[in-house]
Amino acid sequence: MKRFFNEACDINTPDKSGVNENKLCFPPLKVVCQAPETTVKGQVANTNKHNVYSTKNSMYLLGFEEILNTVLDCEPHIFTDDELRVIENFKALDSDERYLFVRLFMRKRNKWFRVGHLTYPDCKDVIACCKQLVLKNFFEDESLMSTEEIIEILSLDELRSLARQTKVCGKSRSEISKEIIFLSKRQSVLHCNGQQFLSFDAFGVMHKQESFLRKQLLYQCKSCVKPKKILVDLFHRINIVYFRSSIYDEQSLTSLILARLNKFSYPNYVLSRTSNVFNCRAQCLEYVEVLELSKNLVPIFENTAASDKEALEQALNSFFEIYPIWSTYLNEDIREFWVEENRKVDTRLVRFSFSFRPGAVYTYLIHKSLNILAKSRLVEVEHEILDTLLSQNIYLVGKRGHWYNRKALLEYNFKTEDTNVLRYWKTLALSTCENGIEDKYTHLRYYFSLQRRLVRLRKCLKVSNTTELKSMKLINNNPSRLFLHGERIHNGDLSNRTVWRSKTNNAITVEELALQHYQSIGWEGIHAESSILLTLFALTFWDILFEDVPGVFQSPFQSAPLDLHTDSFYISRESTIMKRLEEIRNGKAGLIIKDNYIREHQRKTFCVGLNWSYTCEMLLEIVDCINDNGLAQIFLALTQDYKNSSSGIPDLCLWNPSKKKFMFSEVKSDNDRLSEAQKFWISLLISSEVDVEVCHVSMHKKK
Repeated sequence: MKRFFNEACDINTPDKSGVNENKLCFPPLKVVCQAPETTVKGQVANTNKHNVYSTKNSMYLLGFEEILNTVLDCEPHIFTDDELRVIENFKALDSDERYLFVRLFMRKRNKWFRVGHLTYPDCKDVIACCKQLVLKNFFEDESLMSTEEIIEILSLDELRSLARQTKVCGKSRSEISKEIIFLSKRQSVLHCNGQQFLSFDAFGVMHKQESFLRKQLLYQCKSCVKPKKILVDLFHRINIVYFRSSIYDEQSLTSLILARLNKFSYPNYVLSRTSNVFNCRAQCLEYVEVLELSKNLVPIFENTAASDKEALEQALNSFFEIYPIWSTYLNEDIREFWVEENRKVDTRLVRFSFSFRPGAVYTYLIHKSLNILAKSRLVEVEHEILDTLLSQNIYLVGKRGHWYNRKALLEYNFKTEDTNVLRYWKTLALSTCENGIEDKYTHLRYYFSLQRRLVRLRKCLKVSNTTELKSMKLINNNPSRLFLHGERIHNGDLSNRTVWRSKTNNAITVEELALQHYQSIGWEGIHAESSILLTLFALTFWDILFEDVPGVFQSPFQSAPLDLHTDSFYISRESTIMKRLEEIRNGKAGLIIKDNYIREHQRKTFCVGLNWSYTCEMLLEIVDCINDNGLAQIFLALTQDYKNSSSGIPDLCLWNPSKKKFMFSEVKSDNDRLSEAQKFWISLLISSEVDVEVCHVSMHKKK
């Protein structure tokens, strides 16, 4: 809860340039989100302020109850009668009891809390509330705690005190805990004087050490409670439904709470809460279940090392367990998707609703598992999976370019001594590259690698360029390079960040050292990375970001549409995006940016990627120096894949107003290499005729 407290009290509040697409909340059906009322002097009026004198008007309780009421009103069909009764029982609790349940529910899941350590000033009597919640079956008490759970919540000092009493060795928490748990399994009882003997109850039944130790442990920790698992699962499911979560997130109330405190002003847009995202209760349960599964499996699929044979085998077993389930869901969803398409239903709404199907999450898991198949060298299985993924265009269509590229690589590297078979596979790889480049869903970030592979294959197979492919613009993606020398300061920092000495003898970063050089030769510039481009993008595409697309605005507290980080964003707005890009090519970007900046600046509207610390004059100066076609290509990449394209943008943004020149610079110190994301941006910028160079900074050579 520390994070919630910090945000509520304006301590380390989130950067307004970021966005979490899952932390959103929802209003009634089809209303227009208006800007806050203004006072006579034009200042924003505080329309949502709550003075918290009791738990009845606590922002936590009000927000939680808004979630319950909204979901029950719009989607009651996904709950059983028993679940509805539980929710009604919750509503019937005293306000202090409801408040305390919500506060503990929002904290770490499946965690025990020591009643004596709970301090909530708004709650009149925490101890009495805990007792009532146990009696009313909302909380469990310490009688259900295991020995391991009791040990976990004791402080290190308390554990050491207990260790001295029971003659247990160990200094660290793990050592003492291990010894106490081992001791608890023994049958002889160890009294405080160190003497061991067998203990029997009144009926002659021998006690185990665990019973004796539990009493001592419980004496130390006193009363403990935690919300019942069945209730926690129910309310987390309601949260997922309410926030339309596409990842498993147990802390989703932040935006709602901050909005109630008037921390942020949100953009104006049309709101529309959908009530048919989940057709039935079973579909909702399956979706939530696979979200929880993905929370566990994605780190395994992403991080398992090829050298760890045991972990790799376990990851493979997980893949083979989910593969048949995914295949079944995929076939069913494909049939149902085309039925919906033929019904002339709005395609944008169909795609949005299908992103909350279990099949969508399973497809994401299969995509992530390709990493495990590659490390296991199961080439045939991986190739088959790639074929299956490419045979559908419902889920993860933005990854199609990646799948084409990987499939072509497997085909190109096929091992055989038969030259005819070898040529067949290379020809197949050639066809895969051509299909990938021609596929309308292939994003810019994958074009360059597919093009380079296609050129190599044509040369290898001695195939003439008989047909020119669309968007085929082969470029030399080698940027210009600058080599600088400086004095590096060894500050003992264990991080990878290097520290250098400035001209004024101050400690600075390697990017600041490079920026000093560029400024000395006439450039203006800042170390911005993605910040400048994302700010320009937000201001240029404001009306498109907040366009009335079905289903994507279900909250008055959104800084971005729900589908911005998905494939649907570009697909659902392709015509308006292309029209805006044409306007940018015709030199109208500055006018659009200026209009949006002037309108929104006073409220400092909370919009995805937008950093209000930049002045309008500086932004217009930068836009005036970038060639219009290059700016359009940069924005096209962001509309196609905002999530991934937001990373890898070069470090320094440099411009020269007098010469109307603009340049990006990626700064690298010793032994630092370009990432794949950085290589993509360098290729894109060069192909768009935007100047970019790599600045290598190294230490002065010793004489």
